[in-house]
Amino acid sequence: EEVVKTLREEKSQEVKNNAELRKDVKDLQEQNVKLLEDLKQMKESMDREREQEEKNKAEASVSHSNNISELQAKLEAALNEIEICKEQTKSFEVQLENEKKEREQLQITLQKKADGLLEKRVKEVTEEKEIMKRNLENIIEVLSKNNTELEKEVRDYRKLKEEIKKAQEEAESEASNNKS
Repeated sequence: EEVVKTLREEKSQEVKNNAELRKDVKDLQEQNVKLLEDLKQMKESMDREREQEEKNKAEASVSHSNNISELQAKLEAALNEIEICKEQTKSFEVQLENEKKEREQLQITLQKKADGLLEKRVKEVTEEKEIMKRNLENIIEVLSKNNTELEKEVRDYRKLKEEIKKAQEEAESEASNNKS
């Protein structure tokens, strides 16, 4: 009875730990979705800026420079959030590994204390944990793909930013030549 009670307490703690891990995964997914949406909005904004720049090459205005600076600041903020997301993902992977080690230690302890019935229950718990582990690994894979997509968006944004900068320099040069 004492072993069964210990098993139940450990199972209860594992359920709590897994609930916290699921919540962390959900939070990371929400952050990735938000970051992706922010980057899409920034790209759309940069596209609109580039179209405006092509229409008004001769008019390099101060407000245009301010808009580019603002977009650059937004990009830096997005890059910082991506780095934070990567760190959280690494932390989650470490947590998952620690959970795996704890599970293995629990199995050893229970095998020493358990008779046939308890051993059967340990196998059931192990199977449940494996399912949760696979689910968490799938979630980590999705998060990794999201991070890859975000990095691609950032590269696209940087390329677009360079194009705008070149167009602005050309416009300023043309404006300078027109004044001359």
